[in-house]
Amino acid sequence: MLGPLLSRARRSAARLLLAGRDLERLKSVAAELKTHGLDQVAVSGVDLLPESDPRLEAVASQLRARRPERVKDGIHALDLAADPLRFAMGLLALGDAEAVVTGPEILPAELAELAEWIVGRSDEERPMRSASWLLRDDGLLVAAADCTFPGVPAPDERAWLAGMTAEYHSRIAGSPPVVALLDQPERFPGGANVLIFPDGPSAFLAARGLRALGGQRLLGPLLIGAKRVIAGVVEDADPTELAGTAMLAMLAATTAAT
Repeated sequence: MLGPLLSRARRSAARLLLAGRDLERLKSVAAELKTHGLDQVAVSGVDLLPESDPRLEAVASQLRARRPERVKDGIHALDLAADPLRFAMGLLALGDAEAVVTGPEILPAELAELAEWIVGRSDEERPMRSASWLLRDDGLLVAAADCTFPGVPAPDERAWLAGMTAEYHSRIAGSPPVVALLDQPERFPGGANVLIFPDGPSAFLAARGLRALGGQRLLGPLLIGAKRVIAGVVEDADPTELAGTAMLAMLAATTAAT
């Protein structure tokens, strides 16, 4: 199932950080990825130890500069930066990594909040959105947005979300995007590989239904609108979904489709 995605990810030079609170799970995923030749993967808090890393002060400065109201003083900034998740986000913001993927214990709201604080948005006028990818047994990928955050996007926001998701899809899937703006979430046009749903709940239910009933894996969500590539996984993600999301993030961080 992951074969086509893996073969493309092997050609990516993107440095990936795995971050979260379940370090044993992340270590296992990193080890699996490395056995397949993806050596540029590291686990924050295991391979990178914030308190002894010479970049800790730079990460602390990033946290303080982005949200000075959250940081009492320099010592507090260092304490905040020593958290492996915030440290990974800080390294991403500083350009010392190209992508971050978090474990299933990091919920989307927390992920988006950390991204806004430490990394920032590519367009401050746009809210943070997300896209997820359904992975079929034959390796075919179909993007769906927005499966994570609630609300009904305005027409211009929907068009922006479609364009951003299509761009990521071409990098990740290695094939041209075919976008469908769905008015009725239960009707999927044939041939489309980027599905933009009318609202968050319908996208969530459709993706979950295809995952549960169709045997497809759900990769992501990948944050749309963040300055850097940041992705999480669903709360009940299995190892294939976590590894697949890691590969997906590496490809999303590639500057051109492969």
